Amino acid sequence: MPIHYLDASAWVKRYIQEEGSQRVNAWMNQYPLVASTALGVTEVLSTVVRKARAGELTEKERDKIANHVWVEFDAFAHVYHTPPVMERAREAALRFGLRGADTVHLASALWLEAHAPSGIEEMTMITCDRELEEAAEQSGLAVFDPTRESLPEL
Repeated sequence: MPIHYLDASAWVKRYIQEEGSQRVNAWMNQYPLVASTALGVTEVLSTVVRKARAGELTEKERDKIANHVWVEFDAFAHVYHTPPVMERAREAALRFGLRGADTVHLASALWLEAHAPSGIEEMTMITCDRELEEAAEQSGLAVFDPTRESLPEL
């Protein structure tokens, strides 16, 4: 069974219709075992609030999305910011020089791949961030960018 690490750049496409939204939704319908961090929740919620402040969403839409993000996150496997994950983040920061949140997402995905529960055969990182994608690939992770790729056959 595969598991997928979802970063905020891809996750937000579940709620804000933009390039790649249909592919993210199709991926999650086809492969529902997903992991992320609480940092991802914060990033998605911040994006939704910014969109509402810019007049792109109503308050009602903002609140509905915010509630759904929390419900969805509860169904995810959680990667916590434990010392081993943060050690991977330190190594990733020194190696790649990514933005802080992207460094934590990369470290979390790497930790998940190394510590996947029994029965997990494959881990893919889903991201729409090119720098993060390149760093993940250089780190040996399989990556799916829903803004550039069709759904792979697993």
